[in-house]
Amino acid sequence: MKPANTRAHRNPSAFSLVELLVVIAIIGVVIAILIPALAGARRQSRKVATMATLRDLSNASNQFFTDNKRNPGYFSPAAMGAAANATANGGFTGMQNLLLDIAGGITQAPPSAGVIFDVGPGGSTPVRIDLTKIGASGTGKGYFAPDKSSLVADSGLVGSANNQLMPQIVDAFGNPILAWVADERPSTEFAADNSSTLAKFYWASNAGVLTSTRIGRDQRDQNNSSMLGGSFATGRVATMAALLGNPAFPQQNDPTKPAAAKGSIVFQSAGSDGFFMGRYDNATKSFGTPSGGITTVPYTTGTGIDIMGSYDDVMQAAGN
Repeated sequence: MKPANTRAHRNPSAFSLVELLVVIAIIGVVIAILIPALAGARRQSRKVATMATLRDLSNASNQFFTDNKRNPGYFSPAAMGAAANATANGGFTGMQNLLLDIAGGITQAPPSAGVIFDVGPGGSTPVRIDLTKIGASGTGKGYFAPDKSSLVADSGLVGSANNQLMPQIVDAFGNPILAWVADERPSTEFAADNSSTLAKFYWASNAGVLTSTRIGRDQRDQNNSSMLGGSFATGRVATMAALLGNPAFPQQNDPTKPAAAKGSIVFQSAGSDGFFMGRYDNATKSFGTPSGGITTVPYTTGTGIDIMGSYDDVMQAAGN
């Protein structure tokens, strides 16, 4: 009879080093696939949430117009577009101006540090607001009641200290939403830097954001990295035409300029990259000159296609 085999048997549940390395490699590949997909899903979710906010703003503005026969905004487009509003003593934005009408906040109460104070565009008589009443129940006649998390004051705004304290509406990416409101007075110019030139839209109405070097959740430098920024004064008016013009209605005598706007109010989110018509966006690069210099964005390619469809900016028009 053969003696029993006393040699220790190998544990059948153990993995060899090669097997462990293979498993680790597989896990690494799966993670490499999942992370971009999850990031993409998160960006898409934020874009959808941003679009919902823009629609709410549009609906509120349309209802205000129906009730009051004018676009919302306590201060006129001319006052918002004044050259004085594009300075460190101004900086009052189109969105802040709209909120005064659609979300309330105006008060006659005496000033209270950090709560009740005066705001408004540079060069105009200010109006007094109460921060606790903006978007609160019973104010703004129920036009717009934003979630408190979307009402954000930003010290990066280039403007007066009081204007910096008044909140704006931010998108799901944490960046301020711009409101471009048309001057309804008849004019031959579509866009202008400020209201010293009568035009439909004025850059100065959003200069506080567009000249900032650190605004929004990610502290974006709009001044130098947005095609609408302060550093792009030469082509800025033409770029505004690309942003706000309706490509289906070019001017008869000059098809490179729009004859009509996308709406009397246009809401603009910078999108996932955080830059309003970003300088380094692939859409912008495609419009560069042969030498690589980019100074402006064309209104139309001549085919009626909206140039803005090439940007990740999210937009919504309101009004007529």
